[in-house]
Amino acid sequence: MAQSAVGGVVVTAQRSAVAVAPSVQPLDVIQPTSQVSQAFITNNVAATANYDDIVKITPSVNSVGPNGPGLMENQFLTIRGFQDGQFNVTIDGIAWGDSNDFTHHSTSYVMGHDLGDVSVDRGPGTASTLGDATFGGTIGLNTKDPLNRTTTEAYGSVGSFNTYLGGVEFDTGTMPALGGARALVDVEHLQSDGALSNMGQQRTNALVKFVAPVTDNTTVTIASMYNSLHQNVGLGATADQYAALGYSYGLNNDPTSQAYTGYNYDRITTNLSYIDVKSKLGDGWDIDQKVYSYAYYHLGNNGLDPNGEAPNGTFYGANNVPGQILNNDYISFGDMTRVSKDFGFMVARTGVWYDHQANSRDLFDMDFTNNRTDVSQPNGGNPPTPGVVSPNAVPGVERMQHNTLDTLQPYVEADLKPIDGLVLTPGLKYAYFHRGIDSPVNQGTYQPLYYNKTWTALLPSVEGRYTVNPDLSVYAQAAQGFLAPNLNTFYTVDPSLSTTLKPQTTWNYQAGAGYRVDRFTVSGDVYYIDFDNKIGKRNVAGNTIFYNQGGVIYEGVELEGTVRLIDGLSLYANGSVNSAKDKTSHLTIANSPDSTGAAGLLYDMGDFHASILGKYVGTRYGDDPELYKLAGYTTAQLSASYTFPASGMRPAIKLSGLIDNLFDYHGADALAGYTGFAGNPLFWNVVPRNYELKISAVF
Repeated sequence: MAQSAVGGVVVTAQRSAVAVAPSVQPLDVIQPTSQVSQAFITNNVAATANYDDIVKITPSVNSVGPNGPGLMENQFLTIRGFQDGQFNVTIDGIAWGDSNDFTHHSTSYVMGHDLGDVSVDRGPGTASTLGDATFGGTIGLNTKDPLNRTTTEAYGSVGSFNTYLGGVEFDTGTMPALGGARALVDVEHLQSDGALSNMGQQRTNALVKFVAPVTDNTTVTIASMYNSLHQNVGLGATADQYAALGYSYGLNNDPTSQAYTGYNYDRITTNLSYIDVKSKLGDGWDIDQKVYSYAYYHLGNNGLDPNGEAPNGTFYGANNVPGQILNNDYISFGDMTRVSKDFGFMVARTGVWYDHQANSRDLFDMDFTNNRTDVSQPNGGNPPTPGVVSPNAVPGVERMQHNTLDTLQPYVEADLKPIDGLVLTPGLKYAYFHRGIDSPVNQGTYQPLYYNKTWTALLPSVEGRYTVNPDLSVYAQAAQGFLAPNLNTFYTVDPSLSTTLKPQTTWNYQAGAGYRVDRFTVSGDVYYIDFDNKIGKRNVAGNTIFYNQGGVIYEGVELEGTVRLIDGLSLYANGSVNSAKDKTSHLTIANSPDSTGAAGLLYDMGDFHASILGKYVGTRYGDDPELYKLAGYTTAQLSASYTFPASGMRPAIKLSGLIDNLFDYHGADALAGYTGFAGNPLFWNVVPRNYELKISAVF
């Protein structure tokens, strides 16, 4: 319920089903979409959580975070079976990610406290949907805007695994001296031992956002975020290791072991900044100009075989601990320009996105016992010299690369309004994608490679939305998605031999409807997706050749809804039946659940909120073709909060509690990979029951 004072009388208004729903489909969408509100994030998600923990409640999403909420980079995040790297993740509309394979680091850039809402778009969108991986959809992260009133919030949490978080946010409120500008600054720090042994994390994050109405028709937004991370990283464990060491095994404390926590860690620093100028030029003309940059700096260390199959021993000693040290650094610069014109009967839109990313990727062998690189070279162990290579592999160097990626995507589309309530949106996007590699030591071949290649595609789309009445809308979409080949197609002696390689594409056919009134909201859709040009590889006369080898058919049904049962109490549920089968073998692809579901009760009355929510993930396979079948499972979460309103000099204080995996389910939720030597399977387990207590004070 919401309360407000009118003439000294407290007026109470019942919150709608939409307001309390964990996720809801907006009525103006043209493809299946689930939007998670800031209220749900605040009341039902751990303070340490990242976007992967937030979106896992939505239909057709599966998320694997085995070290606790936000305490490890997400290991597998899928939408309808599409893997991370096959869909976009955006921050305030900016598509970001690693240029080598388009994947995302969930512990980088932004934390949950700074998010206003998160949406999951299960489709390639319209022509104006920009990004390198429109292939499988978009997870959209929107940072919250500064408040209109001057506010200071101090917040913190304590939880399982010796987890502590603390932060302060300051909002300036509206500043008349600056023409009504507003700003916020939020800084927080997190530290935890993690659910898995010796896999701790320390993280500091900051967001600064400034919104200024320069004129009555122009608004400038400037935002910058910074993230510093230290995390110990394991690779999963074999079934035998879990049996002997327990389901929470990650790394150990033995300096003579390749699994020693001091040898297996990442130090990652990231930043993202942008300036966005939005103007209404009059006569129906609008323009949105956004210039941005983001960077990722990663120093990593790992034991050569943390799972214990490879014996110790390097050039420097038979018992010395071998490992690797890596540097993965990249920086992107980009610009997004969008222009629209409202003609009344039609809204025409055009724009262009350009992004340039430069990426350095180095990997050297390491002797951790005496902290020396170039362990296989009998010359005193001096580090290799960049740019100096021999016709054969450089001893001690696994890779030494400088890569570039240039993306250009101009588009045109229009909203046509032939009759009242009907909007048709045809569009066309041109995707230009250019890769370059300058590699004294290329990954996999250990030979030099200097090569570049361009891929292009025309991507048509057409969508229709009909508003039956203010409470009901229906939509349908046919659109082509696009995913250019990953950098690994250059991990061959002569990439030019892969002459027939085409970009991977999808044709998405979807239809759905949404209905909402005060007490009730429901949405549903059906989809059929034809994934073509799947990339495979084969060996021909000693050369690795990449080629297109068929594809995958994705199809399914998705539903979600919320109903207010009585005042303050609502029931939420969603579900999906999903199929993702290879066109040739007709077998289910890896990491694609055959179904998902969520359900629970939410109580929201005045200053008290409580909920119990369960998430179901169906049967799936850890690898292709249908290897390592993993059983479906359900976890439940209980949360509650109470706000003590401000009174006199006392600030408003909110106390919250959360218990995750309420019934303490234990089981494997993903295949983590394979050991590097014997090829034994590694697994991740569901995080055991854990709790969090939060407190915030608003002055």
